[in-house]
Amino acid sequence: MQMSTLLVAFLIFICRVIDQAMGTLRVLYAVGGKKYTAGIIGAVEVSIYLWAISAVVSNIGNIMNFLAYGLGFGTGTVLGVVLERRIAPGNLRISVVTKRVVGPMATRLRTIGFGATESMGKGKDGQVNIITSVILRRQLPLYLETVHEIDESAFVTSDQIYEVRNGYLASLKNK
Repeated sequence: MQMSTLLVAFLIFICRVIDQAMGTLRVLYAVGGKKYTAGIIGAVEVSIYLWAISAVVSNIGNIMNFLAYGLGFGTGTVLGVVLERRIAPGNLRISVVTKRVVGPMATRLRTIGFGATESMGKGKDGQVNIITSVILRRQLPLYLETVHEIDESAFVTSDQIYEVRNGYLASLKNK
């Protein structure tokens, strides 16, 4: 097998990894309302994709190109998910529901730098206490760790939100 054949297959693989990862991020930004960012990513993504697919089609009998294309697609999908989790753009609304008194938990969350609104509710088994916060998505692991240090049995839900106006959404202090 010639070096140029391997090089083209390698480039196809790399292009598919990049464009597939970009596709994952493009969708994430589009859903999050960042239309211009999504558009720019999409333009670059499709340009890379077109080069890769044309390289496969122009040498249709080369099995290495087909394998590189498929493996690049799969690898790019995995990379896109990893990048999405690292970048974690957007905001979440977190609800913490517990039977315990929430004052200490709310105080701890505020000390770290999270906003925390306390309220009461009624659940299946009676009165519950609720903390509601809006956080940056990438802050979720720290938020959950903090809640579960205080109450391992707390019921926690998160919803992605697309717009935040006013209120408290600050950078975090040292834990």
